[in-house]
Amino acid sequence: MKYLKITVAVLALCLASTSAFAANVDNPNGCLPSTFFGQGQATFAAYEAAAAQTIVEGDPVKLDGSGQVVIATAADSSLLGFAKSAVSASTVGDTIYIYNNPSQVFQCQCSGTFAITLMGSAVDLEGSTGIFEVNENASVTKAVRIVGFNVADSVGLNSRVYIQLNMSKLGPGSAGTFDDLYVMDDLTVAGNVDATKGLDVTGAALTVDAQAITQTTSGQVTFAGNVDAAAGVDITGDLTITGHIDGEEMFFGSFDYPEDAGTEWWGVAGAAALPQNISAKKAYINLQGLKIGDEIVSYQVLGTCIENAALTLDATLVRVDLAGSETDPTGDGTNAIAQVTANGNFSPTATFTAPHTVIADTAYRIILLGTTGAVDSISVQGVNVVINRKP
Repeated sequence: MKYLKITVAVLALCLASTSAFAANVDNPNGCLPSTFFGQGQATFAAYEAAAAQTIVEGDPVKLDGSGQVVIATAADSSLLGFAKSAVSASTVGDTIYIYNNPSQVFQCQCSGTFAITLMGSAVDLEGSTGIFEVNENASVTKAVRIVGFNVADSVGLNSRVYIQLNMSKLGPGSAGTFDDLYVMDDLTVAGNVDATKGLDVTGAALTVDAQAITQTTSGQVTFAGNVDAAAGVDITGDLTITGHIDGEEMFFGSFDYPEDAGTEWWGVAGAAALPQNISAKKAYINLQGLKIGDEIVSYQVLGTCIENAALTLDATLVRVDLAGSETDPTGDGTNAIAQVTANGNFSPTATFTAPHTVIADTAYRIILLGTTGAVDSISVQGVNVVINRKP
C-alpha cells in the first residue's frame, strides 16, 4: 500500500508538471529563420535603409519608392522579407541585411489561438518593431502562409508556427515595379497592373467582373479557344478573320426553268411547281452569293406535295465549271437528298461527308428532278444551305 501511495504521488506530480508546460509562453520576437523542412543556412542580401527607420531582427520589411528598406505594417502584403540586422533612427543609405529568399521558412508566434485547421492558410501579420506576430485569425493582406507548427509548443494560444512569404521579390509598396512576382495564394491589386513582359494565366480561367478589356495601341489579340460575347462586339477598325463563321444558314429561292430540258416546272407565288402527269423534268435552284473559300456543309429542300399515284422528287447539288460541265463537289455521292415519295410537307437534308470549299470560276446549283402521276403535284419553296462562311 505504501508503494502504491508513492506511485500515485509521482503520477500526480507528472500530471501537474505536464499541465504547467501546456501553456505556451507569450514572448513575440518577430519572424526568425528556421531549419524546418531540413533547410540549411538562411540566405540574405544587403539593402539600403530609408531615413528614420528603427528595425530589429525578425521585423517584416518592404521597399519604398526609392528602393530603400522601411519597416512594414499589418496593412502590407508586399513584403521584401524579414530583417537579419538592425538599424536605429537610420539615415539614408545605412546598410541593413534582409532575409529575402521566397523559399525560406521562418518561425513566428501567433497572437491568438492556433488550430491545426489553419495549416496551409495565408494569413496576416500584426505588431510593431521587435514584437511582430502571426495574426492567424485574419486573412486580409495574406502576407505569409502557415506551413507548419512547432511540436514543442501546445496547439492553441500563442503557438509558434512556421511560415513562408506569400509574396516576394516585390518592388516599392503600392506602386511597385518588379521583374518577378511570386504569389502562393490570391493576389488582390487595388491599383493598375502594367505587364510589360506579358501576362500568362494557367490552371484556371481569367475572370473580369463588370469591367472593360481595352487594347489602346497596336498589337494583336489571339484567342485559341472560343470567345463568348453576350453583349456584342464593337469594332471600329478593320476585322481580319482567317477562319470561318461556322454554321451560317442561307436560304435560296431563285429558280431557273431550263428550256433545253423541256421542263414543265413553272413559278407559282414564289415557289417552283410541277403539275400532274410529268415525267423526269428538271428545275434549277441557283446558289448565288457564295464566296470563294466558303464551305458548304449541307442543304435542306423545303416544300410540299400531293401524292396519289407515282410521285418522286430528287435533288442534287452540283458544281458547274466555265465550260458548263456539272460534277459532284463531294466526290462521294453525299450531294443528293433521299428521294421524296410521300404525300405532305417535306424537308430532306443532304449532309456532306466533309465540307466542300467553294472555288474560283465555279457556279453551284441544286438540280430538282420531278415526276408526277395522275392528280399528283409538287411545290418547292427553296433550300436552306448551311455554310461555314468566309468573312
